[in-house]
Amino acid sequence: MEGTGNSASSAHRHRDWLNSPEFKELQYAFNAHREQTVREDAEWWENLSYEDKLKAFRCICRRIYQGDVKDKGTYRFVLYNTFGFDLDAYADGMDCGYMTIHNLIWAGLEAERQRVQRIQNIADEELESDNKSPLPQEQAPMQ
Repeated sequence: MEGTGNSASSAHRHRDWLNSPEFKELQYAFNAHREQTVREDAEWWENLSYEDKLKAFRCICRRIYQGDVKDKGTYRFVLYNTFGFDLDAYADGMDCGYMTIHNLIWAGLEAERQRVQRIQNIADEELESDNKSPLPQEQAPMQ
């Protein structure tokens, strides 16, 4: 079973990498960068005036609504086309929770589409049933 040996060997190499000092250092640097970004974003937000916070909120919500709801765009579509970001925004969007928001919007839109389709199917079945049912026959005049 040559395939099993290769698979086990591959898993062993991955486990070794995940436990290596180099990977631990990479994790540390990534987490430090994330924490710094969170602090900088919070400081930027707190230094905005109320009007600027509201303006930022409106702009972001409009873009999310346009890209996710109206255009039904993919995560990448919304980042690159709707917001006009470059490739570096992909990880930032994941890190700040936008991918989760995007997926929840997509799931909600899909659930709504399915709900409307079920209602339409029921209405179609009832209409079809009404068209098949015999009409009341006129009674013959009494003599």
